[in-house]
Amino acid sequence: MTAIWHRFESDRLVWHYGNALDLPAQGLLGRTTAGIRFADYRADTTAVDTRKLWIQLDRMR
Repeated sequence: MTAIWHRFESDRLVWHYGNALDLPAQGLLGRTTAGIRFADYRADTTAVDTRKLWIQLDRMR
């Protein structure tokens, strides 16, 4: 499991768009790779707050 913090800012102006926290985790379940990821974006004034959760399963041959 990993925790990743992002701070989004403009390149030219002094605008702060928001922050995001990503929490990915991955592991093996037999011959299947299982992954789960949660992302939480907190906007300042130019967008909306967004939360997402997704699960991925990959079967090896």
